[in-house]
Amino acid sequence: MAKNINTATSVAPAVLPGIDLYQLKLVKCNNCNGTSFERCSALRLASRFQSTSGQPTLVEVPLGFKCVICGNINDFDAPELRKPAPTDDTEPPDSRTFHS
Repeated sequence: MAKNINTATSVAPAVLPGIDLYQLKLVKCNNCNGTSFERCSALRLASRFQSTSGQPTLVEVPLGFKCVICGNINDFDAPELRKPAPTDDTEPPDSRTFHS
């Protein structure tokens, strides 16, 4: 029997085991309503005097998630994201969802 890959245990340990991913609120881009995102970050250079190793070091600074469709970096700490999901947000992804 095939394992259901839509359970949260296969995706994120922050979600209780057995929770179907379609029960979670679908996050959409604030700009275009796209539903696919990439992690993005800035790089900073620490000089040898600023790094713990004594060598120049690149430091990654997370910026958030960039929409794959429009490139907008979204503010997912915004209060509107914490609102309860309407029933239509728990349906399977729409045609704008990026599939790899």
